[in-house]
Amino acid sequence: MMGITSKATAMLKKKLLESCFEAGIGFRMLVAKNECGEKTLVIKPDRAREGDEVLELDGVRIFIDRASAAQAAGRELDCVDDRRSSFLLR
Repeated sequence: MMGITSKATAMLKKKLLESCFEAGIGFRMLVAKNECGEKTLVIKPDRAREGDEVLELDGVRIFIDRASAAQAAGRELDCVDDRRSSFLLR
């Protein structure tokens, strides 16, 4: 099996991000309700849709639909560095 250096891994990740950005791919952020009716934050790869709010920050593009944008207004996206790598709005 071939090995890979951390330097090569970092460069591949950078090139992947750049390629996705150039292709119009970013992350969709949705504020949705789970099966218990609690609000939950969903972030997944996607492309912009008509009516989306589009944020471009540090080479990352985030798409937010109107309903989710209203719920996220005045808040900040953050993450919890745990086993699940969870995102949250503060």
